[in-house]
Amino acid sequence: MPLDGLTSGIDHKITITDINGVQQFSIIEDFSAKEDAPISTQIAMDGQVRHPKFHQGWSGSFTLQRNTPFTDTYFALQEASYYLGADQIPATITETITENDGTVSQWQYSQVVLVFDDAGTFSGTDIVKQRVSFMAARRFKLV
Repeated sequence: MPLDGLTSGIDHKITITDINGVQQFSIIEDFSAKEDAPISTQIAMDGQVRHPKFHQGWSGSFTLQRNTPFTDTYFALQEASYYLGADQIPATITETITENDGTVSQWQYSQVVLVFDDAGTFSGTDIVKQRVSFMAARRFKLV
């Protein structure tokens, strides 16, 4: 739903999958991602200044409104697997955006590692919000 021709969060859907299928994280409140690509300054013997960009994946985070114990359980199982010596299981994030003209843009983050940054603050008057960050090897355009 465009607002004065601009994209809003309601136009956005996030799907997280791993080898166990689609993961049903709680209500996603926000999502952010950024390219991790440091730029180096290099001066060659010809005197030219060059700025090569080193693509090193993507990172980001999302906030959840806790309505089930799913996120807590998901990360508890990952931690238990780690201590049992199991391999880290990468996930995939698919980001789907309905554009203002009705077309759909879809992006996929591959080899995603999720980290449970904040399990939430529980109080009598506020919604419990949880924070998950991620790092991904690549971001591909699907559609």
